[in-house]
Amino acid sequence: MPEVEVRVSKGNPFVAVRLPPLAMEAVQRACRDQGIPISELVRTALQEYLAGRTPTESLAGSGPLPPRASRGRASAKRSSRPARLQRLQEEAHDLLDDYAAWQEAMPENLEGSPTTKRLQDTVATLEQVCDLLDAVEPPRGYGRD
Repeated sequence: MPEVEVRVSKGNPFVAVRLPPLAMEAVQRACRDQGIPISELVRTALQEYLAGRTPTESLAGSGPLPPRASRGRASAKRSSRPARLQRLQEEAHDLLDDYAAWQEAMPENLEGSPTTKRLQDTVATLEQVCDLLDAVEPPRGYGRD
């Protein structure tokens, strides 16, 4: 049996529901299958409860549920490895340029500050990362090497 507790935090009421582990797994699976966050399911169920209806009564006339939305990278078609590597190299170089510009724009009175030291370390590390990424020569594959 779930435990329900209503609390008030910073003037806002919220409901805490504790479910047995198997019930929680079932809720998580249902939300994952429908592509909705658990918080949305709980909010809807609470609104229906406060309105005096059961969730099944309110869904009876609503027709079929909408199709599950795609969930980012796993379902989207992925770019080729060389294209992804190229984007990674470009992003690393963009970051290096941003941090180097920040370092050059630092006022002279902050030269010995901890921020300047961390910025110098960050620029040095990003230079190494860019050098490593630029040195990567992935195999072409399918006997073309």
